[in-house]
Amino acid sequence: MQEKRTFPKISLDSQMLYDRLIQASPGEMIGYEELTEIIGRDVQNEAYGCLYTARNRARSMNRKVFGIIANVGLKCLEDDEIVAAGYEAVSRVRSRARSGLKTLICLQDYAGLPDQIKIKHNTVAAILMVANRVTTPKKIISLEGIISKTMEKLTFDQTLKFFEKK
Repeated sequence: MQEKRTFPKISLDSQMLYDRLIQASPGEMIGYEELTEIIGRDVQNEAYGCLYTARNRARSMNRKVFGIIANVGLKCLEDDEIVAAGYEAVSRVRSRARSGLKTLICLQDYAGLPDQIKIKHNTVAAILMVANRVTTPKKIISLEGIISKTMEKLTFDQTLKFFEKK
């Protein structure tokens, strides 16, 4: 019987980069040159995957988030920057949902699709409509208003109730 691992093994290069990243303090910038020197390979090109793995591991195991500074390096984000990154992710979700919906309406012959494909189409359309609707700036501001009254995180069920009302 194989023993169960608690986390996957990573390459030596990824591990070396990870070891450097977890030493960073919030607000600290680590240049690509330094990271490239650590492993002897260009982290912006051939060793990008190693850096990607190291960043993900630092986030999941050490709760350190790194933003990218184009052609310069990584910055260990401070708490307010982490929140801003979350808002940016919501904006990307909305944009991708709208784009997905625009793609779906390009069908030439919906009626001619097999039932299984119609089911997939309608399922994806429903999910994208919800994602688009719940991420509007107006909804976000309204939800911020609700949260500002309690200053606590909402549970999943409380969040769903909020969106059901509107």
